[in-house]
Amino acid sequence: MMDRQQIVVDVHYHFLPIIPEDFIDLLTGEIAYGFKKRGEAPDQETLRRTARETLIDPEGALVLERDRQLGVDVTCINITDFPVPGIDAELVLRSNKIAADLARRNPEKFFAFAGIDPRRPAAAEIAKTCLENYGMIGIKWHPDFGFDPTSAEAYEVLKVLDKNNGILLTHTGYLPGGRCKYTSLSQICDILVDFPDLRVIAAHMGKTAWHEWAGLAHDFPNLYGDLAVWSRYADRNYEFFCRQLRELTFYAGVEKVLWGTDDPFENHTVPTATFVKMMRELPVKSPKGYEFSKEEVDLMLGGNAARLLGIK
Repeated sequence: MMDRQQIVVDVHYHFLPIIPEDFIDLLTGEIAYGFKKRGEAPDQETLRRTARETLIDPEGALVLERDRQLGVDVTCINITDFPVPGIDAELVLRSNKIAADLARRNPEKFFAFAGIDPRRPAAAEIAKTCLENYGMIGIKWHPDFGFDPTSAEAYEVLKVLDKNNGILLTHTGYLPGGRCKYTSLSQICDILVDFPDLRVIAAHMGKTAWHEWAGLAHDFPNLYGDLAVWSRYADRNYEFFCRQLRELTFYAGVEKVLWGTDDPFENHTVPTATFVKMMRELPVKSPKGYEFSKEEVDLMLGGNAARLLGIK
């Protein structure tokens, strides 16, 4: 039986309420990896059907059911602004509004992050609408899509975010097909220097560049990192995962680590229920010299995020 004494918060969930039909094939690439890992090779039509059934969630029913099954108390749903033909500013605004409305209807369940690519015309105005009119709490960025997060247009969006005391959740680390030069921790450092009051979550903690993230998190009190896709590391070699996680907390402090999943995509690679179990087992299965207390696990699974988000 899951220990429910402490809150569980997923700070990194991709909410996909509107996806044009001709965009489905791009989504299937995100789940094909999971099938391949299991030794399966479904045809493209099977991948499309899986994407439609498990990713596209116009009313939030999928994330609500997932949270119920896993025992997740609070989820940060984020919208991704895909800069491709067929995804225009009007569709992005509608997607953000749906996420904001879902969070408004479920204030104890969801927090909504807006997806805004700063290269869009009037990106700062879109940010203002999402934060001030829709009540969204932050912005989700994917610089790996090809934009410099320290560019002039990006900083105009950050000014709006900073003014509204919002949170920036931004991708860091490599990503297949992504432009990794825009996801380096050195650019996060520039943002932290130029916006000293802005709270920043480095998604994935830089992945294999976690040493850089940990060094920055030690020096910048407003920098956090999430464990999204670290389920893969734990699944491949649990002892190695324990060592890496313990070592980064030696640098950054356990209070800087937030649990996140990258669902609904990542559940196709490593079932999220397995990831929760692996986190819960840290106090009893971590190797000697890299042990975790239950209190530390509770902080990473939700206590730290609750403090950041202002959850009472």
